[in-house]
Amino acid sequence: MKREFQVRFCERLRGRFPWPTRPFFHTKHGIIFARSLSVTRSYIVEIFIQSEIEKMDSNHLFHWNDNVFPAEGREFTWAEPQRHIIVKDRGLAIGHIGFGVFKVVGDEDEDENKEVIGVGGVVVRPEYHGQGIPGKMFEVLNATDTLNSASTVKTLFCPSRLTGYYKRHGYKEYCHSVKFIQNEGYTEASEFRFMVRGNFGLSCGLSIPSYPW
Repeated sequence: MKREFQVRFCERLRGRFPWPTRPFFHTKHGIIFARSLSVTRSYIVEIFIQSEIEKMDSNHLFHWNDNVFPAEGREFTWAEPQRHIIVKDRGLAIGHIGFGVFKVVGDEDEDENKEVIGVGGVVVRPEYHGQGIPGKMFEVLNATDTLNSASTVKTLFCPSRLTGYYKRHGYKEYCHSVKFIQNEGYTEASEFRFMVRGNFGLSCGLSIPSYPW
């Protein structure tokens, strides 16, 4: 499955590439973001939602450096996403968010479980940092339902040093213990924080019967 979105953004005279945040509207071609700006030239950047990521895109996004993902997570095994949001500039992948449907279980009652959208693999090529690309990908993610899930709750794991960044995207830190599956069984990663966006409805310790995302 491959869905296309076209996103318009512009270059100001001083050379920055601000991404418009409002308004956006739906067309038969996808979601168009637009804003009037005084510009020297404009570009079209495509955003794709795909069930698989192509090898060339993966190499361009994830293999330009050994430190693409936070060092804190290298010792863990992570779940594979079920969908990918990919931003491309002139055919080259420059940004990525992965997501999928996962289950979390309340420790106080095993019948108290919830389906959530797990978000991970947030990457932007270094030459595009500072241009608001993650925010635009999060907007597309929040406006999209491609997983046939009734849940609108988004969750992610991040190092404690990045909680402020994700709070700016509408996530809140979950202030209870969270365990997840690794090869030796359930474990808890003190260096990571579990972040939630939406009406989660649970306020107890959690067990996640899968790898984290």
